[in-house]
Amino acid sequence: MKIFISGTVLAIIASFVSPYLFGTAYAYFLPGGIGLASILISAVFSGSMLSGDRIRANFLTESKDDRRERQRTMTQFALFGLPNLLGAVLLYTLFH
Repeated sequence: MKIFISGTVLAIIASFVSPYLFGTAYAYFLPGGIGLASILISAVFSGSMLSGDRIRANFLTESKDDRRERQRTMTQFALFGLPNLLGAVLLYTLFH
């Protein structure tokens, strides 16, 4: 929950700062970039960008604790990026 709140606070700050940096036409750049970067990092931690053979090999070699930690990190990055993506969509619809 702390991660989601941190993402929301950063999305609010980025939503206020971004129009001054990029103008109102591109106000969605900053929260959108933060959100996309967070979701991309989450996808890397999830292992979804690997082939089936590599996923199977990683599954067999990592311990339950390592897998749990990787999934926790993946979830945290996704929860951090979600409010930023929603803020970017909101800014895009408001200014376009």
